Amino acid sequence: MHGNYFEGILQLRNPNEEILSFITKQIQKNKQILAKTEGLKQGVDLYFQNKKFMASLSTKIIKEFGGKIKKTATLHTKDNLTSKDLYRQTIFIEFPKFLKQDVIEIEDNIYLVKDMRKKLGVFNLIKEKKEKIDYPKEYKLLKKEKTRIISLKPLKVLNPEDFQPLITKNPLNKKISENKEVRVITKDFAYII
Repeated sequence: MHGNYFEGILQLRNPNEEILSFITKQIQKNKQILAKTEGLKQGVDLYFQNKKFMASLSTKIIKEFGGKIKKTATLHTKDNLTSKDLYRQTIFIEFPKFLKQDVIEIEDNIYLVKDMRKKLGVFNLIKEKKEKIDYPKEYKLLKKEKTRIISLKPLKVLNPEDFQPLITKNPLNKKISENKEVRVITKDFAYII
């Protein structure tokens, strides 16, 4: 195999540093060689000499980090000895722009992202229950802000924007006490995260 030979392309879109570090470690651990790496504005294309390893790696990536995956194969050439068709595989993985422990709003629900696999494992802060949902096409990433608890009954925090008392919910049943610093997201009222 010469240096530019490759059997497959792993196309990653919106990968973060943690994902790229995971891939690098897997490549080094398994003594694999990349034919080429192509940096793009939205991600990176990795050209693998071993498509079986690439397919196995893509499964591990989805299991660990989630994302949308699409696999295709294109006819590349014929094997001169066996006359078999040889295919190059392309695996496309698009990662969402949010991470575990981020809070996203989808339609009228607010979710804390707990697990990112084929489906998202989330905690619905409004309904106060765990759910599995499909990766959303549209969502809003909500900002977590630090504030302090100013009252336990009723539960209130200082609104991080205007410093006024704000009614608060504690859907994750975190241990709280008056004057304790907490992280919240605010919508109509605050949710302790």
